Amino acid sequence: MKHTIFTFFLLFICHNCLADRQNILMIIVDDLNHWIAHLGRNADIKTPNIDELAGRGVSFANAYTAAPQCLPSRIAVFTGKRPFNTGVYANGSSLTNRVKRKDFLANYLREQGYYVAAAGKVHEGIDGEYAQIDEYQQRGAIKKATKLDSGRTAAQSWSILDGNDEAAEDEKTVRYIEEKLQQQFSQPFFLIAGLYKPHLSWHIPKKYYDLYPLNSIELPLSKADDLDDLDKQAAYKLISGPEVITNKASETDLKKMVRAYMAAVSYADAQVGRIIKALDNSAHKDNTLVILWSDHGYHLGEKQLAAKRVLWEEATRAPMIWSVPGVTPKGKISTNTVDFMTIFPTLCDLISVPTPEHVEGESIRTLLAQPEKNTQHYAMSTYLQGNHSIRTRKWRYIHYKNGSEELYNEEIDPYEWYNLASKPENAALIKKFRALLPQKEKPLLLDRPRRLKRKSKQTGNKS
Repeated sequence: MKHTIFTFFLLFICHNCLADRQNILMIIVDDLNHWIAHLGRNADIKTPNIDELAGRGVSFANAYTAAPQCLPSRIAVFTGKRPFNTGVYANGSSLTNRVKRKDFLANYLREQGYYVAAAGKVHEGIDGEYAQIDEYQQRGAIKKATKLDSGRTAAQSWSILDGNDEAAEDEKTVRYIEEKLQQQFSQPFFLIAGLYKPHLSWHIPKKYYDLYPLNSIELPLSKADDLDDLDKQAAYKLISGPEVITNKASETDLKKMVRAYMAAVSYADAQVGRIIKALDNSAHKDNTLVILWSDHGYHLGEKQLAAKRVLWEEATRAPMIWSVPGVTPKGKISTNTVDFMTIFPTLCDLISVPTPEHVEGESIRTLLAQPEKNTQHYAMSTYLQGNHSIRTRKWRYIHYKNGSEELYNEEIDPYEWYNLASKPENAALIKKFRALLPQKEKPLLLDRPRRLKRKSKQTGNKS
């Protein structure tokens, strides 16, 4: 009898602990660089919904990816392990024997009593191969649309669609999340919305292109001799192809490319708005923390590139916004340097569960509560084995596998035009940065190119 009473008491405590935990709504926006209106990099971009979300919490103006490509960035965030400690450096990297099921964030939170559901582009294996979640919805459009115009610049393809949002690729994802937010749950939830845009190709409804008349487009600042003071071959080797180089494209074609990206950003922003509206209209509004992040940034002519897969500012910098009831003040921008390895441990900290031992990042809960606090964090980005970038508030240091180096003073050179690595007065600083580089790195193993079959799954708890 005493044992029965004690067991009931433990179950009662456990139930109350779960009831007190906040829900988690995670929004991932693919290929979204820091062209967000409230961040100020592009004066013409229109992102009212992401800006409104930032107004509810804390936006990090200097947030950086662990890897400037989709798969390695997402695997790093969802396992809490950096690319050089898993060997997952690039799209096509083998996950076999590199990552463990138990290490994935979704699996861990499910073990902690969370209902976990996801839609859209999240990470390879989210549909059951690695992440054992309760439900998954693949991405896709609802209706087909006619192309009113289309084109291609430096391998970036785009088209103007004669249709509404139902004709674009994130419609199924957003509808699924909207519907889930109207449901009642018997346990805290972790919902993941993986938006595919502004990833290529930029096939976007006309109303978003109309926001940006072609004659109003301002190209990003560039410098004709920008690459003369660095080992261009070391840097360009990472992108593995000349088709993304923009210096041979006409100004008109470059403007069409930039316009298409901006239209895709505004389309993604509208989808964020729909998701936040659904949360606001739900019973979960006051007990749900929201985090929005992008897997990496994107170059649109800077460094003469239209690409990611490099270690400069535009490819590695991306938005990260937290809105946490009872923790974050409203409408604050933190200028502290952080990277996305903070996401896993911060979520654990916020919901009061232990951070697993394998997780390499540190919680930034203190920064969420006090965004003006000045910290000495640095961000590290890796792409392919042996290539790393370290970003502090003032400096960016890049070290390539062949030993070549770059150093930029971000306070006076935000577009990274002047490589200072060879200056004798910077020798001591370079030495300090070298000491931060990983001493051991797992080798890169590539699978044959493949696409996992994405099927909607419904398993376990359907609450």
